[in-house]
Parts: sequence; C-alpha cells; structure tokens
Amino acid sequence: MKKYNIKINLLMVITILAVAFTACNNDDEYEKPNTFSDVGWYVGYPVSPLPDTLLANKDNYITFSDLSQNALSHEWKVGSGNFYLSHPIQREDSIFDDKIIGAGNSPDKTVSVLFKNSGYNHVTLFNTFSEKVTFRGPDDENIEAEQVGDNWVIEKTFVVDVYDTIVPKIRIEQKGEVRNHESTTDTIFVEAGDSLEFFDETETGRPDNWSWNIAGSSSNEQNPSIVLKKLGVFAENTVTFRRAGNNIPTDWETYEIPVPIRVIPSSQPFVQFGDVYELEDETIIVPFNGEFAPFINQEQFFSVMLDGTTPLQIASVGINDADATLLEIKLSEPIYAADNITVSYDGNGTLQSTDTRSPVAFSDEPVTMFSVNLAPAEWNMEDAAQTAWISTDAPVVEYSTEQVHEGNYSIKINSSGPWARASIENHPVNITEAGSYTITWWMYIDSSTTTGSYGPWFYWADDTAGQQFWQGIRQACCGGPKPLDQWFKQTREQNLTPGAAHFTLRVNNDALMYFDDVQIVRTEARP
Repeated sequence: MKKYNIKINLLMVITILAVAFTACNNDDEYEKPNTFSDVGWYVGYPVSPLPDTLLANKDNYITFSDLSQNALSHEWKVGSGNFYLSHPIQREDSIFDDKIIGAGNSPDKTVSVLFKNSGYNHVTLFNTFSEKVTFRGPDDENIEAEQVGDNWVIEKTFVVDVYDTIVPKIRIEQKGEVRNHESTTDTIFVEAGDSLEFFDETETGRPDNWSWNIAGSSSNEQNPSIVLKKLGVFAENTVTFRRAGNNIPTDWETYEIPVPIRVIPSSQPFVQFGDVYELEDETIIVPFNGEFAPFINQEQFFSVMLDGTTPLQIASVGINDADATLLEIKLSEPIYAADNITVSYDGNGTLQSTDTRSPVAFSDEPVTMFSVNLAPAEWNMEDAAQTAWISTDAPVVEYSTEQVHEGNYSIKINSSGPWARASIENHPVNITEAGSYTITWWMYIDSSTTTGSYGPWFYWADDTAGQQFWQGIRQACCGGPKPLDQWFKQTREQNLTPGAAHFTLRVNNDALMYFDDVQIVRTEARP
C-alpha cells in the first residue's frame, strides 16, 4: 500500500473555511453578474499580426471565428462562388468539394471558407449589439460600432487575395520568328551555337520562378535566350513554373513542349567568343561559340605572351569539365594579377567542335586577370535605396540610372560650385596586410562640365589627413585631358599599412560627372 505525505498549511485551511462560511451565510445577498457585450474574432492564419490582405490558394480554405459576446444578431457573408465547409476538417485533407455545405450568409460562430475565385475576395462579419462596442486589435487597430436605429452595428471585412493554380503559357521565337509549338508536331531545327528565345506568357497563377530545360541547356530566367550546343534530337523539353516567394501560397506546374528540337551542325565559323579570363587557380579560360570534341596534344598550337614579347610556357590545354565551350590553358609558371598577358591560336591544330567545325585562328586576345575586390558590400551602387555613399550635398549627389558603366546605377555628382562630394567613409575597407594596393573606378564626364579638374581624397590608416591628387579634365596636366561623354577607367596605386581605409570623390565648380564600379585589390606584381 502506497503512503502519501500531504502537508496542509493551517492558515490555508482557515482561509478556505472562512470563504466557505461567508458564501454559505450570504445566499440571500447573491446577485447575478452583469451582462456585457464585447466584440472579437480569430482567423486561422499562419502570420501574426494579421496583414491587411490575407493570402490563399484557390481551392483551399481559411477558418474564421466570431468571439463576440452577447450580440443581438450575427452572421458571416462570403462573395459569390465561395463556399462554407462542414467540420471537422482533417490535416491530411486536400480536396474539399465534398465538404461544401452552403454559400452566401452563415449564422455559425466558426466558418471555414473555401475559395473558388482567384483574385481579391471578401469575407465579412456582421454583428449587432444593444450597446456600443469597440474592437481593439494590435498596432492600435480600433474599430468602433456604428449606431443604426436603437442598435449598434460592427462590420469587419477580411480581404483575401486568392492565388489561382498556375496555367503555363509560353511563346518560342527563332531569330525573331514565332515558332508554332501548340498545333503542330513539326520539329524545330536549330544550328549548334544558335539560340531559341522563350517567353513566359502565363496569365493565370502568378509564377515567380522558372526552370527551363531545353535541348541539353538550361536557364532560370523568366524570358531566356538559350544557346543550344549539343547535337541531336531532343524530345523532352520542359519548363517548370513555380510560385515560391516569401509568405505567398506555393504552387508549381511543369509544361512539356510538345514539339521536338533538333540541333544540327552550324554553318557559322567556330570562333573564340567572349572575354578570355583567369581563374583563381591561375587557369586561363578561352570561351568559344560551340562545344569542343575531345582532343589531346594541342599545346603547340597555342601561345601565351607576357607584355607582348615574352612567351610563357604552356603546361596543358583541355576542355572545361562543366562547359565544353570553354578551353582551359594551364601554364608551367606562376602568373600575377599585374601581368599583361595575351593568348593566341595559330589555327593549325586538329581541334574540332562537336558538330565537326574547326576553330578559327585568333591573335593576342587579352586576359582579364583574377583579382579579389576587397571593397565591402556597402560600396555596391546597385541598390538605389542604399545610403552608403553619403553626402551633405544631396540632391547634388544622388544615385542615378542616366549613365551606367555596369549594372543599373551609378553615383551622379552635379555640382554648380564651389564643390560637391560623395564619400564612403562610414564603410571603410579593412586592410590586413601592408603592401601595394590598386584602386580603380570608372567615370563619365558630361561635355557640359566646365571645371578644369577634380580631386579625389584618399584616407588611409597611416594618414588621417588623407591624400588628395588633382586630375586634369580639359588641360594637359595631371593626367588630363580626360575623354568626354564616355566611360573611362581611373587607377590609383597606394602603399597601405593595416587598418581602415576609404576615399571620397570630390568635384569642384561646375561639373556633371558619374562614378561607377569602385574596387580595391591587392597589387600582385611579378617579382
């Protein structure tokens, strides 16, 4: 037999007995509690507080509950085409048509509304009371009842944006001509290296994410131009539309393009196409306008030159594993960021594209050397709403789309004197190693500029006063004259010690200038 040790506080016993005695001896004084009216509601929605517009998928539901007290009358109203569902609704339920019990108005305290109409829908709670009530919600949301005759009416309408099921619709163009892919089974022929243009024309479902898989190539753009490189007949070409944005109802649908695409050998020359560039591991990438067939022992037909005069020894030439349109050249010796390197091909090799074309010779293609931009993300000019580039001279200094070197925005300085500036001083670059650094920026001088020079200020950890160097605009001194009405690159070499560094772009007198693509990199010079 179990024993339980129970301790009861004597004062507690006395208190309980006193309350009981008082209650028993005051039955004749008992009064019924006063009735009171109150208004409130609950919505089964995953976001709190409730947004102004609720979101739902078509053929799905939201549950609404009226928590009001002592209403004279009560009803829910839903728009035509939407319906009330019977309860209970199981978590695993996904089809609800068999639970429809009505439409229009409902006297039930709790209703689950099935939305059949896409777009904006309304669910309204309509209550009447014998006295004035006020709903007090989050964020100081107050809704007061209005007097109608002898009663008080409170009406709350919930707006629900209903997302329809995605119904894919696309358009295909080839060199500006629309290709029929819906009412025919005719094959679309494309030469290797050419492209097809695809356009999302979906009107129902509001997709915000796309995945195109076309003839061995892919794209995640909404309206991509896809270059086709692999030879063959491709019958399984698809695009998957998704609705995957934050806090919106999700959906996806895959559309299979019913016509096959056949990629045939190109009639165009097989040529070097695009910028030649260096990877971080010192591999040189040479892009072409088609894919290479496998090859060996082609190094002797290429040359890599330093400063146009000194040949660098090639260790290997191969095909990039991920993209067969890219040749990879590896050297037998180190290369440096400050090197001036060019690549050439004499055209005498046995290289071929996958569609049997031979590559055309090319000479002295410059290599864009790999470098790491140390500038913080705040230096990026692409967000027109950011305030990293500060100035006391706005709107003389502003983000602009009028003239852009790269991306969508640049810094515009339109000075009428005596000077104006744009500074990045609140977001310095952190220099961790002493040495030489290269700062570059691009600028555009409008021909309306009359001032003769401009003077950037550079502030380094070892020089709090900064260094200013004047640049001539129209005169021949100080690195001038500068070109007008076009983008050009400016470069500044600076020896730095560890610490924070930044600089300011300063324009004097009457000038209209744009600045873009500011970078700072460690100067890696050949020893």
